[in-house]
Amino acid sequence: MNRLVVAIGPWQIILAASAIRQETTELSLLPQDYLVLLGEGLSNQTKQTMMRIASLVWDWQSIIWIDDLFNSKLTEINRANFTKLLQAFRDKILIEQFEEIWLCRLDGKIPKLIVESYLEAAIVIYEEGLHQYAPGRGSQVMDDNWQSQLRRFKSELEGILCKQECGFYSFNNRGLLRNHISRLTKVYLFLTNTFTVPEYLKQTSVKQINKKSLLSTIELINNNAHLQKTLKINNQVNNKVLVLGQCFSKYNLMSWDEEFNIYSRVFSILAEQNFTPLWKEHPKIDRPFFNTLLEQATSVQPLELNIHFSWPVELFTKQLNIVGCVAGTSTSLFYQKELFNIPTYTFANELSFKNSSRDFLWMKNLVMRYVPPLASIQENK
Repeated sequence: MNRLVVAIGPWQIILAASAIRQETTELSLLPQDYLVLLGEGLSNQTKQTMMRIASLVWDWQSIIWIDDLFNSKLTEINRANFTKLLQAFRDKILIEQFEEIWLCRLDGKIPKLIVESYLEAAIVIYEEGLHQYAPGRGSQVMDDNWQSQLRRFKSELEGILCKQECGFYSFNNRGLLRNHISRLTKVYLFLTNTFTVPEYLKQTSVKQINKKSLLSTIELINNNAHLQKTLKINNQVNNKVLVLGQCFSKYNLMSWDEEFNIYSRVFSILAEQNFTPLWKEHPKIDRPFFNTLLEQATSVQPLELNIHFSWPVELFTKQLNIVGCVAGTSTSLFYQKELFNIPTYTFANELSFKNSSRDFLWMKNLVMRYVPPLASIQENK
């Protein structure tokens, strides 16, 4: 059994490894696994964290970065670059065939190119995060029959039909491709007890990443990365509430100042209820918020995790002695509750997105449906 595993961030590596470790044990496999990492737009420190986590969680045959192939310059797939991109990817991997390709998503240009590079490989989806459960993720399935597609999108497709089953329109569109869905053989998700599995994933075997496997992976990292030696949080401070920063401004969903003002209000609400905010920046943030929050805090002295923010907070939750967790639309709200039984609260009702994609609106509504608002924290002191 040889598998190609694709990961786009530190937490996705942990989820993928947990699923792989679980399956390998259950099926008594002797796998040869190759890890592909994509860190476009991430800081060098975050990429270093990804490498460190990857080296600890599994015995990979090799770890391969593909940022030099698929980056922000890849704005469109067309007749001129399609075959070259497929061949460049295969040349980078240096393996003729794989039995399985593991990814956290199938929409978007890069996942489509990767699975097209190995047409005989079965596809396995593992959990990415909250995006996975957004009701619109699987709602747009593109026809792989070119004649049907031509009827629907004649003006867009005319003259740019691909030699493969799919038109280039399909690759540049964020929808899913039917011939990719038909190759799905397994799905590994963790939050299936909370959310409904999207319809396009239900057609195959949906397995749960069990809690024991995920906690075991977290413990493996903790035991070998020695992060706890540098973690310094004053556990004499009572009523600490973990506040998770996000990066809405990075994606132009709001301005940095607008996002800052939301966090400032969150700090004020916690201070009014005699809670101490414990801040954690988002792993993908470009311009951190904490120093400005600290400068402007008047009624409370907020704390910050002194570990680089590229490390997933779930690695430290057990050591933080927190009484709650607050975020906007972070999937960590659900991992904190499911893994560590931490009460969670959201400020999603404060979010007003501009130029918003449907995914973010769906996530906002999902979180508001399942997580109590921050205002209710006073009821559970």
